[in-house]
Amino acid sequence: MTTPAIVMRKLDFRETSLLVWLFTREAGRFTVLAKGAYRPRSPFLGALDLFIHLEADLVLKPGREIQVLAGARVENAHRGLSRHPLRLAGASCLVEEALRALPEGRKDPGLFDLLAAGLILMEKFPLERIQLARRAWETRFLDLLGLGFSLERCAACGRPLPPGVEEFFFSSQAGGCLCPEHAGGNRPRKVHRGVLALFRAFRTARAPQLAALPVAREDFRTASELLDQALEDRLEARLLSAPVLGSLSLR
Repeated sequence: MTTPAIVMRKLDFRETSLLVWLFTREAGRFTVLAKGAYRPRSPFLGALDLFIHLEADLVLKPGREIQVLAGARVENAHRGLSRHPLRLAGASCLVEEALRALPEGRKDPGLFDLLAAGLILMEKFPLERIQLARRAWETRFLDLLGLGFSLERCAACGRPLPPGVEEFFFSSQAGGCLCPEHAGGNRPRKVHRGVLALFRAFRTARAPQLAALPVAREDFRTASELLDQALEDRLEARLLSAPVLGSLSLR
């Protein structure tokens, strides 16, 4: 079969071949063998670097642990990611999160499209605001998994949140905002309404709007901490790539 695919990981196999973790749009995630990938005349030369978006020709056999990659044609090499280590770190975060959420062999076109769009965002978004783009992607990632935050209603009882309140109870563990009646026992914290406004923008804003979004540093710090906690709880692991992005302050 032929399908769009993204290179998530790769590993040398013997002298001339590669094992590649491919996320395909039509068939899900697979480990594939690219035979002779390092040979001088290999059709895979330059096509199997990390984050590359390609058209993959796969030979799939049910029950086989490692599938075979018969051909690959580059659609988007994402060369802009190599221009700064923080762009690479952002792309690594997105791929790592998608990899942890996606069991091998499960088809998820929505997640594929989100990851493909996210890699373009990491490549082209203003560098000084790359953390903003990453957090917006993670918010939509959790939404796609059905694990997004409740921002308009209590996550426990579903009652609408009162309008005009400056601070809200919020718990990543419970799934978002909580009314005072259900705030106990869920490790809630009080957050400013600006944090909820930020999450709403993460959920809906297009890239140009996001790049121009006025953001209070304290609101962004709080939103980031809540997202980190939610991702850790749901993916059951700390991301290896995320600390690199901590060296860049939001402007």
